[in-house]
Parts: sequence; structure tokens; C-alpha cells
Amino acid sequence: LVPLKHPVTHKTIAVFGMDFDAKVWNSIRWKDLALAIMIVLLSLVAIVFIDIIISNSQKLKKELMLLKKTELELLIAKEKAEESDRLKTSFLKNISHEIRTPMNSILGFANLLKEQDLSAEYKEMYLLNMINSGQRMLSTINDIIDLSRVQSGQISATIEKVNMAEQLYRLQDEF
Repeated sequence: LVPLKHPVTHKTIAVFGMDFDAKVWNSIRWKDLALAIMIVLLSLVAIVFIDIIISNSQKLKKELMLLKKTELELLIAKEKAEESDRLKTSFLKNISHEIRTPMNSILGFANLLKEQDLSAEYKEMYLLNMINSGQRMLSTINDIIDLSRVQSGQISATIEKVNMAEQLYRLQDEF
């Protein structure tokens, strides 16, 4: 029943009503209630699933960031290893040259000493060259050993003053 009121006085002037079968009314009411409960339950399930999806998404983002960081670290380590390999190869080439040069000098002057009609002056000069080349090769080998010890942490490098003019004169005499 719905009362109809006068717009000015607000008194009820009529009542409008409809007669429903109570069974139909209860059936509709329970269907509406069941529908509302289903909507609420489905909404709750959707919220739980959305929360699980967001949580898993955040975990995946963290794992992805960790993987990217690890990939970057591996890339940097690979580049360092490749650079180290290039430096090692270059170092070995230089060392090979530094050892072969004095060895060739020693062998060359030793062959010259085998000559029968060699003067004492030449013999002394050849022996001095052989000794200087041997000392140069020994110095190179000692430098390699010292470098290896510095790299392994067994000794530390020291800084000391050097007479450059003296070093240059020594190099000039050697070469």
C-alpha cells in the first residue's frame, strides 16, 4: 500500500495498493536475497584472487629485478675476465720478447767466442755482452716473480726515487 498525499496540506487523500500472492512475494524476496549473497561472495572471491595476483606480481617483479642485477654482475665479470685475458696475452707476448732478446744475445756472442782467431779484446767485449744480457734476463725474471708476488698479496709495491739519466744510459749501453 502506498499513501497518496495532497501536495499543499500533506494529508492522505488516497491509498494505492496491489494484492500479491504471498508465495510469489516470498519467492522473489528470497531470490533477490540469494542473488545479493552470491554477488557479495563473488566479490569477496574476486578480491582474494586480485590480492593473490598482486602479491605474486610483486614477488615476480622482485625476482626479475634480482635476475637483472645478477645478469648485469655476470656481464661485468665476463668483461673483466675478457680484459684480464687480453692483458695476460699481451703480458706474455712482452715477457717472451724480453726473455728471448737477451737469450739470443748470449747465444750469439757464445757462437762468436768459438772463433779461433779472436783477439783478447773481442773475447772480453763478447763476454761482457753475454754477462750484461744474462743480468738483463735475470732482472726480467726477477721482475716477473716480484709482479706475481705483488698480485698475490705476498709483497706490496714500494715507491722509490730513480735516477732516470742513469737508467737511460744503461738502456743505451744494452741496446
